[in-house]
Amino acid sequence: GYTDYQHDEVENGENATSFKNKGYDARVELTHQPIAGLNGVVGLQYSHSDFRADGAEAFLPQTITRNISAFFLEHYQWQDIRFELGTRHEWQQVNPSSPLAKFSQASSDLNATSAAGSALWQFKPDYALVLSLAHSERLPNAQELYANGPHFATVTYETGNANLAKEKSNN
Repeated sequence: GYTDYQHDEVENGENATSFKNKGYDARVELTHQPIAGLNGVVGLQYSHSDFRADGAEAFLPQTITRNISAFFLEHYQWQDIRFELGTRHEWQQVNPSSPLAKFSQASSDLNATSAAGSALWQFKPDYALVLSLAHSERLPNAQELYANGPHFATVTYETGNANLAKEKSNN
């Protein structure tokens, strides 16, 4: 996938701020032959984003975000029960660069791991009982890390935190 996004904030007929984001995303998935009854897929995903905001309403510095992840999803059928297990690990680096002092921040270099498992028992046609467990981790984006200024479109003042860590959820 390729993204080439731009929008301009226009005030009184003049361009006050331009927001631009150029990026790409690539994903490779490989389905493997059954191994000891396990069927599934393994894969890699890579994304790159170059974001910038120029003008009076720029509340974010220019940032380059790179993210690479590896994942797998497996399932196993035993009689009327289907077991599934999946996991994903990602590495993300967000590099801000701006000559403005209010945006002087260190890079964010984080990683996250998410995993989920389930068992589905098909005990009768059209009826099933499912047990599932999941641990999810989400990495902060550039706006959550580095915003600093008024965001006129939402009538808010955005303040990021370059020390944010990943969010975690257990379900």
